[in-house]
Formats: sequence, C-alpha cells, structure tokens
Amino acid sequence: MHISVVQKSKHEATISLDSVTVAEVLRVALYEQGVDFAAWKKEHYSKPVLMIVRHADGVQKIINAAVGQITKQTELLVKELK
Repeated sequence: MHISVVQKSKHEATISLDSVTVAEVLRVALYEQGVDFAAWKKEHYSKPVLMIVRHADGVQKIINAAVGQITKQTELLVKELK
C-alpha cells in the first residue's frame, strides 16, 4: 500500500492513498476522534484517493489518534479470530 502526504499545514492535510477502503476506515476513525472535517475523493479509477483532513487543534495529533484506534481494533479482531 502506498500513502503519501501531498500538502500539510498545522490545521489541514491532504493525503494520497491507493485504497478506497483504507480511506473510508480512516475517515470514520477521524470523525470518532472529533475531527472538524475529513473527506476523500477519487476522481478517476486510475488515480489515487485524495483525503482532506482539517482540525483546529492540528491534524498530526488527530491522525495519530485515529490510526492508534484502528490499530487497537484490528489487534482485537485478530485476537478474537485466533
């Protein structure tokens, strides 16, 4: 999987991802963390997904919290399936 930061400031970031599924999981997790705005778009099937994240307290902190939540949920699922 390929993820890269296209643009980043303290309160807004644009991220490029190659998976709609990962973008949607991240979007939901960001809203669960209280993000101000998170959305993704895919202009064409041959182009990557672009996700925009905005948060008044800074995007780095809220993205890290959302990824941490996804990691915990994934580890719990793996544990339950074993």
